[in-house]
Amino acid sequence: MKRRSRTRRVLKWAGTSACVLIVVAWGFSLKWYAGLAWKEWAPVIIDGQVWLWHLYDPDEKYTGWHFVMGSSRLEHTYGLTWPKGWDAWFGWTRSWGVPLWLPLLALVLPTAVLWHCDRRSPKGHCQSCGYDLTGNESGVCPECGEST
Repeated sequence: MKRRSRTRRVLKWAGTSACVLIVVAWGFSLKWYAGLAWKEWAPVIIDGQVWLWHLYDPDEKYTGWHFVMGSSRLEHTYGLTWPKGWDAWFGWTRSWGVPLWLPLLALVLPTAVLWHCDRRSPKGHCQSCGYDLTGNESGVCPECGEST
């Protein structure tokens, strides 16, 4: 019987969970935006993108978590753009944005490969090599020699 690695199983489910979280965050960011202002930095999720804003004039009243309903629609792109940076935007001096589809793509491909490699053989087939064992009464796979 094919042994499935615990590490592979953990990575497979962690990748799947991360992909689901990214898709949920993308959907969230189309209607709302959220950010955490801390000192002079503010990571913000808005319009399908994650931004890191460097605040030009950090104000104490904006420190902490902020959830606002109604996305500002920076460019009405829904995050389907390339990564970019801005200079001097509404009082912020430097901003860097990454669309959420980039980390999603980086996680979907290896996660899909892990799911593909960890699939089980159908019933009546060798669990090690997938050979069809219909009619085999010896209990040993003629293809790879594994006992069934």
